[in-house]
Amino acid sequence: MTRAEQIRKALFETIRTGAAATPNLPVPVRNEGLEQGLSRLSAQSGSHGWLNLIDLQPEKLGEEIGDQGEGLEEYDLPVRVEWVVLHPDDATREAAFDAGLEALGAILRADLTLGGICDDLTFDAPDSAETVLSGVPQFKSCEFTVRLLFAVPDILS
Repeated sequence: MTRAEQIRKALFETIRTGAAATPNLPVPVRNEGLEQGLSRLSAQSGSHGWLNLIDLQPEKLGEEIGDQGEGLEEYDLPVRVEWVVLHPDDATREAAFDAGLEALGAILRADLTLGGICDDLTFDAPDSAETVLSGVPQFKSCEFTVRLLFAVPDILS
């Protein structure tokens, strides 16, 4: 397994572990389509969330962003996080969405090196939207990019 995949898995496990301990977050999925996630959510009753991590460059080992000297190359590995809450009541949906987003931020800020497997973790401000799709109760969603920075002497290691 490449270093990039180890880092992706560490991010997923960090969010999965944090979500399990947080009542506002569902168990995350990885690389699932929005339609599939919404289909599963709409089949349930009550307020439900969907948390998805998408590998933005699955075919790449990371984007080279510089040379740190001493034979180390620095890489940026982007992962998109999608957070969706589905509920017909506006106030309930908004409260669940905000609580889950706040919990996600706390999970990510708790360990910016994912236990030392990467050098740094940063994330963008989320882009959110209230969306209406035919046949699906109103939901609120956002996505943001987590950037995982790491340096290695050999990207294939």
